Amino acid sequence: MWVQSSDGTNIYNFRTESFEVNSNDYLQSLGLPSGTVANITKGNNGRYWFVYNDLDLYMYSSADKKVKPFRQNFKPNVSGKINSVKETNDGMLWIVYQDGLLQKYDIKKEKIIFTSNALQKLNITNNRYYFIIDNDGDLWLWNFANGVFLFHPQNNSIRQFNETSSPSKLSANLVYQMVQDNNNLIWVATDHGGITLIDKKNNFKTSYLLNDPKNAQSLSQNSIISMYKDNDGIIWVGTYKQGVNYFLGNHIDRFQYYHHNDTYPNSLQFDDVNCFVENKMGNIWIGTNGGGLIYFDRKKNTFKQFLHDAKNKNSISSNVIVSLCIDHDGLLWIGGFLGGLSSFDGNKFTHYLHNDNAPSSLVNDNVWALVEDKKQNLWVGTLGGLDIFNTNTKQFEHYQPKGNNTNPPSVTYISTFVKDKKENLWVGTTSGVTVLDKDKTVVGSYSHTNNAGSLSDDNVLCFLEDSKGRIWVGTRDGLNLFDDQTKTFKQFTTSNGLPDNIILNILEDKNHALWVSTPKGLCNVIPESTGKDIRFSVINYDQRNALQNIEFNEKAALKTQSGELIFGGPSGFNIIDPDKIQKTPYHPRIVFTGLQILNNTVEPGAVINNRILLPQSLSYLQELNLKYKENVFTIEFASTDFAHGENERYAYMMDGFNTDWLYTTGNNRRATYTNLASGHYIFKVKVLSRNGVWSDVKTLHINIQPPIWRTTVAYIIYFLLTLGLLLLIRRITLDRIHMRYEVAHQKKEVERAHTMEQLKTKFFTNVSHEFRTPLSLIISPLDNIIHHITDEEQKLQLNLVQRNAKRLLSLVNQLLDFRKMEVQSIKLHPSIGDIIGFCRDISNSFTDIAEKKKIQFTFSSNIDELEIYFDKDKIEKILFNLLSNAFKYTFDNGKVSISLSYNEPKENETDGKLTIEVKDNGIGIPVDKQAMIFERFFQTDVPESMVNQGVGIGLAITKEFVKLHGGIISVKSEPDAGTCFTVLLPAKKIFVPNTHLSTKPFLSEDLDDIEIEENLKKNKKTILVVEDNEDLRFYLKENLKKLYHIEEAANGKEGWEKVKSLNPDIVVSDIMMPVMDGIELAKKIKSETQTSHIPVILLTAMGSEEKQIEGYNVGVNDYITKPFIFDILVSRIRNLVAQQKLLQKKFHKQIEINPAEITITPVDEKFLKDALAIVEKHMDETGFSVEDFSREIFMNRVTLYRKILSLTGKTPIEFIRSIRLKRAAQLLEKSGKSIAEIAYEVGFNNPKVFSKFFKEEFDILPSQYNKKGKTE
Repeated sequence: MWVQSSDGTNIYNFRTESFEVNSNDYLQSLGLPSGTVANITKGNNGRYWFVYNDLDLYMYSSADKKVKPFRQNFKPNVSGKINSVKETNDGMLWIVYQDGLLQKYDIKKEKIIFTSNALQKLNITNNRYYFIIDNDGDLWLWNFANGVFLFHPQNNSIRQFNETSSPSKLSANLVYQMVQDNNNLIWVATDHGGITLIDKKNNFKTSYLLNDPKNAQSLSQNSIISMYKDNDGIIWVGTYKQGVNYFLGNHIDRFQYYHHNDTYPNSLQFDDVNCFVENKMGNIWIGTNGGGLIYFDRKKNTFKQFLHDAKNKNSISSNVIVSLCIDHDGLLWIGGFLGGLSSFDGNKFTHYLHNDNAPSSLVNDNVWALVEDKKQNLWVGTLGGLDIFNTNTKQFEHYQPKGNNTNPPSVTYISTFVKDKKENLWVGTTSGVTVLDKDKTVVGSYSHTNNAGSLSDDNVLCFLEDSKGRIWVGTRDGLNLFDDQTKTFKQFTTSNGLPDNIILNILEDKNHALWVSTPKGLCNVIPESTGKDIRFSVINYDQRNALQNIEFNEKAALKTQSGELIFGGPSGFNIIDPDKIQKTPYHPRIVFTGLQILNNTVEPGAVINNRILLPQSLSYLQELNLKYKENVFTIEFASTDFAHGENERYAYMMDGFNTDWLYTTGNNRRATYTNLASGHYIFKVKVLSRNGVWSDVKTLHINIQPPIWRTTVAYIIYFLLTLGLLLLIRRITLDRIHMRYEVAHQKKEVERAHTMEQLKTKFFTNVSHEFRTPLSLIISPLDNIIHHITDEEQKLQLNLVQRNAKRLLSLVNQLLDFRKMEVQSIKLHPSIGDIIGFCRDISNSFTDIAEKKKIQFTFSSNIDELEIYFDKDKIEKILFNLLSNAFKYTFDNGKVSISLSYNEPKENETDGKLTIEVKDNGIGIPVDKQAMIFERFFQTDVPESMVNQGVGIGLAITKEFVKLHGGIISVKSEPDAGTCFTVLLPAKKIFVPNTHLSTKPFLSEDLDDIEIEENLKKNKKTILVVEDNEDLRFYLKENLKKLYHIEEAANGKEGWEKVKSLNPDIVVSDIMMPVMDGIELAKKIKSETQTSHIPVILLTAMGSEEKQIEGYNVGVNDYITKPFIFDILVSRIRNLVAQQKLLQKKFHKQIEINPAEITITPVDEKFLKDALAIVEKHMDETGFSVEDFSREIFMNRVTLYRKILSLTGKTPIEFIRSIRLKRAAQLLEKSGKSIAEIAYEVGFNNPKVFSKFFKEEFDILPSQYNKKGKTE
C-alpha cells in the first residue's frame, strides 16, 4: 500500500505491518527508476501503471517481473503532463493530461487509437485532472475546483456537473474523489458538501449524504477528502477531521421502522408497544405500555389513539394494554394491566372487572393473555388464574385443574398461552407449562428439574406452534423445543448462536424459519434437521438494520395475514417482510490481527528471547513456534465483514487442548491460553456470516517447544541414565543377593558356632554337674570323718585328700567361669562384708603350700577391717588365681606376700580405693610378654625344673572379675627378680543386696523354744528328698534320718506326686533331673494352694546365677551349691523349720474378725484370707463342721488339716473355734449383749460350753472379760 503524505511517499508492507519511508529502494527492487510517483493504477493481468511527476509513465508486470517504459513506443503529448491513467476491462488504457487532453492507448498493439480535446475546449484553467471509468465505459473526470465532467467516448461529448448545473447539481464544486458503487450510483466526495449521489440510469437524479447531528448513522463530517470502494463493495469515506466512515449498502437489510416523530403529525403517537392484533382488513390494533390503544390504518398510513378518560365511561379502562384478541364476530377484546377485560365493537367499550361479591366475575383485573377456541369461548389468562368467558351468558367460569394428578399444577400466574391444532391449550406460568385438552383436563405438566430433557426454566414467556406442529417454548433461560414422543424438551441457548437466553417472542415466517426477539436484539433462526437431532443457524439483527431498539417487549409480536412479521419494543415497532431480505453470498474472511505473550504485544520483526518470533504478520504465517516459557499468550482475530461489527459471533478452539468450540462476540475478539504444555496445537477460528452460516475455519499451527529437560536429546540422556541406573540397580541387586547369601552363610556359620558354643557350655555344665556330685560325696563325708577322727596322722592324710578335692572343685569352677566369660553371661553379685578379714581367710588357706615349699608367706594390711560391698565368690577367685600363680612360679625357700592398703577418698571423690598387691620373688615375666599375660590361653616359658599345671585362663578370668568390680589390674615384673600384681578396687556401695540371697538369722532363744516344742510333741518333721543320683540320695537319707522322717523320690514328677500325697514339711531337691527338673517341681509346689506353704531347698551342681534367680522367682526358699558341707544343709533345714513356726505365730496373731486387715496376699495368706471369710460367713451356724469347711474351700479334709496345721499350728476345728471366740470377745467389748446371746451368735449352742472354751482361749471367764473391758 502506497501512502502519500506531505513528507513524501510511504510504502506499507502488510506482511511486516511496517512502513518504508524510502520508496526509491522499493522502486529499484522492482526495476523501476527512482523518483516521485504521483499515481499508481492497477490494471489487468497483474499490470501496474506508475505515473511519475516528471511526465514518465511505466508499466510493471507482476506476472513476469518486468518493467516497460511507456514513452519509448509512442509520442505522447509532449507539452502536457500525464495526471492519471485507467485501464479498461478490454485492455485499453485511458490517459488524461494536465492540460485536459484525453488519449486511448491499445496496450496490445502498443499505439494510441483515440485522442480527444473536448475537455480542453471548455477552457478550464490548467489543473490536475483525475477520472474514473464507469460500467458503461464513460469517463467521469474532476479537478479540485470545477466540479465533475462526464465524457462520452462514443460521441466525443462532455457534460459538466457543479453547484449550478440543472437539474442535476452537486452539493459543492470542490471535488476530491469519485467512485461507482455496485448499484451503479456515482459517488462524488466534496469539500463541505458531503457526498453527492448521481443516478445515471435515472436521468442523473442526484441525492446527498450529509452530516445529521441527530442521526448517529449519518456522515461524521461534510468535508470529504478521500473515498474508496473495496472488493466487497463497501464504500470507505475519509473525512477531514472526523475519521473514517464506511457505507455497507446492500450488505445490510433495513426494516420498516415506525415510531413517534415530532416533525410528522401522522406518526405513531406512543413508542412503547406491548401487543398487536390484525383485523380482517389487514389493519393493526396496537396495545401500548401507557399510551392506550392505537389503530394503525396501513393503507392510509395513519394512527388513531384511544386513551382512558376517567370521566368517559365509553373510554378504554386502562392505558396499559398487555393483551389483544379479535373473535369470530370481529369484536376486539382488550386485556389491561389493572384494567380488567374490555371489548370494543368500533363504537363502544364494554368493561368486565373483578368483583369480590360476584363469583362469576373476572378472577383478576390483570389480563395477560386472550385466545378464542372453536366453541367460541374466550380463554382469559390473568395473574390470578384462568377464566373461561361465555360470550353468550357474559359469565366467567373459573378454571380448576382436573386430572389424575394428586398435586394439580398451578395455573394462577399466567403469562401466555396458545391453542394448538389439537385444541390443546398450552398455558405458560411462572411455575412452568400446563397442557389442557379440549375437555379442560390436565394432560401434561412440565417444569424445570435437574434431569436432562426438562424445561430450561419455569418462567415461561411465549409459545409457538410451527408449521410442522411442533411446540416451541420461550423462557427466561433459553428456547425449548417439545418432543411429543418422549415428552421432553431440547434446549437452545446463546451457545447455539442466540443473542440472549431470555426469549421474549417467537414467530415463524413463510419459509419456516423462526424469528426470535430478545433483550439483546432480533434474530432469524433457521432450523435444520439432521436425523433426530435439530440444529439451526442464526442471523442476528440490531439497530443497524433500523430496528426500533436493541431490546424488545414481551408479547409484542405478530405475524400478519400476508406473512409480514411485526415486532415491537420500547421505541416503536418494525414490520419485516422476509421475502425482501437479501441473501448475499458473502463469505467473510478471518484474519489474525495481533499476538501477545505475557501481556506484551509482539510486533512483526521484533526480537523476542534472542530471535525474531514473527518474521511477517501473523495473518500470513501458517505456523508459530514458541518457547516453553512463552506458553501464556493471546491471539487476536477479526472478520473482514464490517456489516456485523460488534454483533459478530466467533467460535474458536485450540485443537489439542479444547474439546469443543468456545464462543465470543465482536467486542472480545481474542483467545487467551495460559500454561499450555509443550507440544503441537492447531488454533482454529471461524465467524458466523450474516446468512447464519459459519465461515471457513482459519487455522494457525502452534508449536510450543519443550524445555531443555524435555527435548529429544534430554529423553535420550534420560534413557541412557535410566538404562545405566537399571544396570546399576541390577548390579546392586546382584551384589545384595550375593551379600545376602554371604550374610546367610555367615549367619549359618555363626549359628553353627553359637550352637557349638552352647553345646560346649552345656557340656561343661554337665561335666561340672557330674564332677560336683561326686565331689559332694567326697567332701561332705570327708568333712564328717575329719570332724570325728582322733588320729592326727590319719587326719593329716585326710586333710591332704580334702585340699586336693577342693582344688579340683576350684579348677572345675574356674573352667565354668571361663565358659561364662566367653558367652558374656557372668554377672556381679555383691554383698556387704569385711574384705580385709575375707582376704586374710583366703590367704590362710595357702599356709600348707607355703610350709611344703618352705616359702616365706606374709599377709599385711594398713587397716584392720573394711566393710564394703563386693562379690565374695569373685574376690576369692581373684586371690586364688594370683596366689596360686605366685606359689607356682616361686622356687622353694622363696618369698610370697599379700598386702592390702586402703586410701581415704579425696576432696572431690565419694569413695576410697583399696589396693591389693601380690608379690613374689619367682621367675618373673619377660617385658615383651607382660602385655599378653591377661590373654586367654597364654602361657609363659618356665624352667624345666617347674611343671606348668595351668592352661592359661586364670589371669584372663582374674582381669574380667576385676573389671566387673570397676577396678583395674596391673603387673610389674622382671625376669628372675619376681612379679608384683596390683589390683585397685573402688571401695564404694554398689547396690542394696537382694534379700532373697541371704537367710534371716534367728535368735538362739527362738531356736531353743522351737526345739523344746518339738521335743515335747515328740513328732519328727517329714522331709522329701528328690535326687536322681542314688548315692547322694542315700547319703542324704542316712544322715538326715536321725533328725527327720525322710521320704525319697528319683525325679521331679515322682517328687510332685509324693508332695501331693504326703504333704511333707520340707522338700530338698536337685535341679538337674530327668522327666521334671527341680525348678519345675518348685514352681508346681508354690503355685498350688494345697502345697504353697511347703519350704523348698534346691541342690545344684550348676553355679550359674541365672538358675538361682529363676529358682528364687518361683518361690524357692533356699539354694545350696554342690559340693556342700552337710552341716550347712542341716543348718538351712533348721532355719526353715524355725521360720515356719514363726510364720505360724504370725498368722495366728493375724487371725482377726475382719480379714480385710490382711493386706499382703501371697498364696498362703490368700488361703488364710479365704478361710477367714468362709468361717465368718458361717459364724452363727452351730452345725458348721470341718467337712463343710473343706467342701467350701475346695480341699479334702486331710489336705485341709495339714494346710491349716502347717500355717497356724491349729487343727481346723481349733481354727474355727478360735475365730468364733475372738469374735465373741469383740462383741463382749462393744455390743452390750448378754453372754448367752453372744454365744448363740458366734455358733455355740450351749453357753456353758462357750464359757469353758472362752476361758481356755483367754484365761478368763466371759463375765470377767466383760467387766474388765468396762473397767478399762
